[in-house]
Amino acid sequence: MQAAMQAALGPTLQTTLARMTHVPRTYPFSFSLTFTAAKTGAADAMTQLCIEKRERLDVKRNLAFWLFGAYFLGGVQYWFYVTVLGRWFSRAASFALLPPREKLVDYVGQRQVVQQVAVDMILWEPFVYFPALYATKFSVQGGTAIEAYDAYSRNFYEDVKAMWCAGIPSFTFNFIFCPMWMRVPFIGLYSFFWTTFISFKRGNEKGAAS
Repeated sequence: MQAAMQAALGPTLQTTLARMTHVPRTYPFSFSLTFTAAKTGAADAMTQLCIEKRERLDVKRNLAFWLFGAYFLGGVQYWFYVTVLGRWFSRAASFALLPPREKLVDYVGQRQVVQQVAVDMILWEPFVYFPALYATKFSVQGGTAIEAYDAYSRNFYEDVKAMWCAGIPSFTFNFIFCPMWMRVPFIGLYSFFWTTFISFKRGNEKGAAS
């Protein structure tokens, strides 16, 4: 697939793309950590100042998003989406690099894409992502662990339904087309809009996480 892309692109564009992707390719973990922290903090700040029309930024709330973006979205998710899923599903890395025509006849790879999306949406998001999200927010903004758990439980079905609507098509695309080094940066781009939504829905909820 890489050779086909290079043939289709002019040399100048190839050079530009190579320079743009040098850092994430060479330092995928560090790039993921930095990118997702900045993205998550920026999404909450935009929500507060542009959507909620606040006069001043709630710094504690915004800090919760920065921390969550760094340690969980950048660090923990890199471990899960790249290391864990890469080991559990042997075709994950190679399938993403195949040309479209070969993807259409690689039934093992297709099945593993569906399995990865199922693990992500049924196990990881409801029972790891959302608890971590709520725990981070309550620990930074105040409130008790019981209040955070109550908020997580109270919002569970609504949160998971919203996640499935946005996440299933997005992560299917991710697992089909993105090489392993691009998985978390792609999730970062997608989750800019998701974080804006969850910040708007849960950002002001006492003891809930966003």
